[in-house]
Amino acid sequence: MPASASSAAAIDGVGRGERRRHAFDHRDQERRVAGMRDQHAPTAGKLGREAGGGDRRGRTRQHRVRRRHPVQGAVVVVMASINAFNSHPRQMLCMAVKHATPGIVRAASRDLGRFGIRVNGLAPRPIATAALLARIYARSADGVPETEALAALAADTALGRLATAQEIAKAALFLASDMASGIAGELLPVDPGFGRHSRSGCGSFRSTLGTPIMNATDIKAVRTVQVAATIERIRAIEQSQGVTRESLDAIKAEMLSLARHEHLFPSAEFPPPAEGEKASQRYLLQADNDHRFALYLTSLNPGNETRPHDHTTWAVIVSVEGQEHNKVYGRVPGGLVVAREVMVEPGTGIALMPDDIHAISTPGSVPTRHLHMYGLALEVLDDRKGYDPTTGEGVPYNKNFMRPTAVPVG
Repeated sequence: MPASASSAAAIDGVGRGERRRHAFDHRDQERRVAGMRDQHAPTAGKLGREAGGGDRRGRTRQHRVRRRHPVQGAVVVVMASINAFNSHPRQMLCMAVKHATPGIVRAASRDLGRFGIRVNGLAPRPIATAALLARIYARSADGVPETEALAALAADTALGRLATAQEIAKAALFLASDMASGIAGELLPVDPGFGRHSRSGCGSFRSTLGTPIMNATDIKAVRTVQVAATIERIRAIEQSQGVTRESLDAIKAEMLSLARHEHLFPSAEFPPPAEGEKASQRYLLQADNDHRFALYLTSLNPGNETRPHDHTTWAVIVSVEGQEHNKVYGRVPGGLVVAREVMVEPGTGIALMPDDIHAISTPGSVPTRHLHMYGLALEVLDDRKGYDPTTGEGVPYNKNFMRPTAVPVG
């Protein structure tokens, strides 16, 4: 037999052997699956017969199980963790789960690769997600300020910042694209270089390239989480304590904690009125569908003031930036008198009962950014009034003095 024919026969023999081996493997898998079905045959068979008659394996005559064939050319991207490559003390169960992921990816890749299906995974380091950043902010009350905590995380990376959720999405897109057509069974780290180029002592939010740790999308995501969590705590306070001076003080404490995170309420996103304009910009951050528990960010230019007014619902006001001088009035025959005065500035606030009357002015040199929390949204408080302090006469406040709610920039 010529060498070429001999080689061809040998190759063909190997091919037939491979086909026989795959056929054997396939039949063996079918037998195993059938055995597993038989273990549950009594119960499954009973259910099948009750559903309209069936065999001992529980398959109804009307609804036979169809074998699904894998989709040729499909791609699977598994979300894992960088801890698939690491280990930590006192976390044995967690590490067992994390380390199982590479095995799943590699085994699934071998099983599905012959159908043209690629299986890979992503292993991210800590990512600047809303959940991670919210945890950092929440823990800042226990010691290290959040700016320092974020800077410390960023300083221990080669890029000087955390990776973002968008960058994880791009890595997944790469693995799912034809650009990764030759990659299977791999776990791709998404890592800005943790622990490789430490720059301890860096106290800035920015990397050496000037890239913020949190972009505008991250800030919005964290703000949403923080605002929602704060309002849930406020809701619980009102439900358990009612509306009293004491419960409003507890709500004020929650608001002061939220206002400490000035970077969650950037002036670029919540700008004040045009320079010199004697008005306010009011931005709704969150409210329930029934208008309960409405939180606004309000910005006023310096030199502004309002007419004395009530709210007909409880209110708490705290400062993110700037000063707001509050006069709280008492009623007397023929008019109003100032009962007390409170300067609302960073670290301070004021709580008002539904029938309290107050007026504000902004004496500072910078526009204010203040958080206003109301038991009911201002837009539906049609009975609130603005008062003439010399006569005590009131007129509808919303109709005559309140501007429409503004939309944040971006």
